[in-house]
Amino acid sequence: MNRRSQILLAAGIAAALLRPAPTVLAPANFGVGLREAQVDQENPPEDPPGLLGVRARLRRKLTEGLPGNWQLTRFDHVVNDLSNAPVYGYMTIEKVGYLTLIVHAREPEPNLFDGGLRVQAGVHHWRLTDDGVLQTSSILAHSNFSSQLELEAVYTPREYAVSLEGDILILRRPDGSELTFERLQAAVFPEEAARRIDQIREFRDG
Repeated sequence: MNRRSQILLAAGIAAALLRPAPTVLAPANFGVGLREAQVDQENPPEDPPGLLGVRARLRRKLTEGLPGNWQLTRFDHVVNDLSNAPVYGYMTIEKVGYLTLIVHAREPEPNLFDGGLRVQAGVHHWRLTDDGVLQTSSILAHSNFSSQLELEAVYTPREYAVSLEGDILILRRPDGSELTFERLQAAVFPEEAARRIDQIREFRDG
């Protein structure tokens, strides 16, 4: 390589090093879009006016408030008078769409056939309609509240009008039956149960 070629090569390298790096230009509204997204998160869109807005707020309230664990405090049944009967029940509603309900009751005047014991239990799918009605569909369930003990067919549907105020939940069936629940807080494992488990272990292990 002659002297002239060396000078030209050195000049080319120097020019390349001094040349500014290319600039990648974002769309002109890119930053605006980010700011709008942040504003949308901080200020969600308002509910529509009128009845649609009322329904939207009710559905949002129930969607957030129904999941949890509930204890049955009263069961007004249209067929069996349980107003003076001991009634026990628990319900768990999960956000993922499952509802479990167990109810035990005994009629004030037990009969000779079944002693007046009433049992209803099952696992169900659940959802809310746009107007806040709770709909359930049986997965595995049985009941003898209205007749002899029967296994429910899969997909047996039910609907409940819902009233939720604080920790009190009321479910009303179209036939007039009404179930009242109170929300359960975090549970602590019972000391009596722990004591019994220890006794069983001691007996089993010798």
